[in-house]
Amino acid sequence: MDEFRLSRGIARYSGNFTPPTTAFTSDQYTKMLLHMDGADSGTTFTDSSSTGGGRHTITPEGNVANTRAEK
Repeated sequence: MDEFRLSRGIARYSGNFTPPTTAFTSDQYTKMLLHMDGADSGTTFTDSSSTGGGRHTITPEGNVANTRAEK
């Protein structure tokens, strides 16, 4: 997973669509926005949403790490 956005009050995709090729951006409907582009083997993710008064660090439980897929 490269991008994760949690939205409230809006349907982002309601039919066929072309997956975006650029990073998601925050708007008034974005409640959480994670870009999985941190350091390899990183175990925290930064919430880049503009809601909630600022950026928050997300620390998942279990065996989770940021890794780069081989192309």
